[in-house]
Amino acid sequence: MRPGTSATRPAPQRHYIQALRLARAAGDVPLGGYVLASMSLQAGLNDHVEDAIDMAQGAYERARDHATPRTLAFFKLVEARAHARAARRHGRACARRAAGLALAQSETLLGHAHPDDGDPTWIDFFTHARLAPFSARRGK
Repeated sequence: MRPGTSATRPAPQRHYIQALRLARAAGDVPLGGYVLASMSLQAGLNDHVEDAIDMAQGAYERARDHATPRTLAFFKLVEARAHARAARRHGRACARRAAGLALAQSETLLGHAHPDDGDPTWIDFFTHARLAPFSARRGK
């Protein structure tokens, strides 16, 4: 098998790719975005910060016209985390600014969320209380 084929990919990556395929087959754009955001978090943990940024931004851009404000706020938080990792890793001021901007967008979007928005159950965990620690760190 060639490098990069499914037989050589780690199991978590194969599962994420399968989840993306299933979300696409179901026509569930927000769920596909959530999978991409989850992949971004995993990439960031493995120090693939540029990939993490790309996946988080892709999740937001793809779902922008299909997802609820709470869901989009989560995608922006994931992007902020990826930029923050890039800033720590590379010491770039532009990455710190990008992290702050994405976090501010997340706060704004979450501020527009309402209980009657029809949020998917898989995003119920994302509340102002979950966002607050990240917002507090930005102020430091």
